[in-house]
Amino acid sequence: MKINSLHGIITFRNQQFVDKITNQYKSYFDFTNQFQSTKSRNDYTSERLKEYSTWLSCTVSYENVVEILYRNTATYLLSDQKIQQLVVEKAQEISQIEEQRNKESENAEIHVNTAVNLYDTQVNEIALFEDGILVRGQKENREKKHNQTDKEDEKKTWQEIDACILECKDGSHRYLIGGMESENNLHQSLANTVKHTINEEYDKNLQPLNIVAITDGAKNIRKDFLHIFGNEIVIILDWYHLRKKVKELMSMIAINKEEKQIHLNYIRKHCWEGEVDKAIIYLQTKVIPKNAVKHRELIGYLEKHKEEIINYQKRKSVGKTIGSGRMECGVNQVVGKRQKNKGMSWSKKGNKALAILQVQKLNKNWKQLWNFKKTA
Repeated sequence: MKINSLHGIITFRNQQFVDKITNQYKSYFDFTNQFQSTKSRNDYTSERLKEYSTWLSCTVSYENVVEILYRNTATYLLSDQKIQQLVVEKAQEISQIEEQRNKESENAEIHVNTAVNLYDTQVNEIALFEDGILVRGQKENREKKHNQTDKEDEKKTWQEIDACILECKDGSHRYLIGGMESENNLHQSLANTVKHTINEEYDKNLQPLNIVAITDGAKNIRKDFLHIFGNEIVIILDWYHLRKKVKELMSMIAINKEEKQIHLNYIRKHCWEGEVDKAIIYLQTKVIPKNAVKHRELIGYLEKHKEEIINYQKRKSVGKTIGSGRMECGVNQVVGKRQKNKGMSWSKKGNKALAILQVQKLNKNWKQLWNFKKTA
């Protein structure tokens, strides 16, 4: 028999004993409750090796993990497929624990202040960010159907992972992500995690909380917040997303560069000062569009997010955040750095598993995931 370990491969004879209670043959590992999840009775992987392999996997490719282990032990201990399997298994274990934990807050209510003064420096806000990031997915069927265009095929290869960042009592921030659930429950799982964490962090929410959500305004994010809070909360449309969206659409609306800049200056100025109605009226009466469809899209966008477009100038002047830059950086740490490298593609299970483990690292929970006995 052998154990794959950080010290290389350890071979030995696994002696059998008779259990006097059950009168069955058992090995030393059976008596000590070690390697219970191992299917093979002759090939084991130590917990330390599992931990090290999955820790490395959050940073480098599985192929590179194989090479790092070889450089450390001069032995090819695990294949890249086996390492990926270990990552998925650990993520599933974490998800099961989180699911049980989330049930504690399933029926709990979160009381929020729906009229937070966004410009008062005396109001202690709790910032909640949510965003998603796309990674290239693996095709289920690599052979394209005869009636499917390259563009249609490409659209189906992208997958999205959503994550949240919650501001804690001590001013630190906690990364949150859903579990290894079915596709139909992606957003519900994340919402349940956020809900439990808020109740846990803020003493079961005894007082109305001044939660302010800063997002890019995506529809699925609204659904998450509705599931968490049961009603509307204070939402700020991220200024940098708003600014970028207006610029992109105006590039297709304006007749020429000169008019584009004139229109942008006016619309941005009034949106910056929270005067979105003036920006809409200007679009309706002063802009002659080159592209009528995009013109209507921009007007509709501003009307849809009217309640979320605030006086960014005033809020910034009192030192409060107006954008979700922290969240964009967060999803890049959770997913982007590892999974958006050139040539990479991911299964739904594989990309979510890595993101779950990375969140545990960012939240400094990694050591708690592994039940290592202390040595003298």
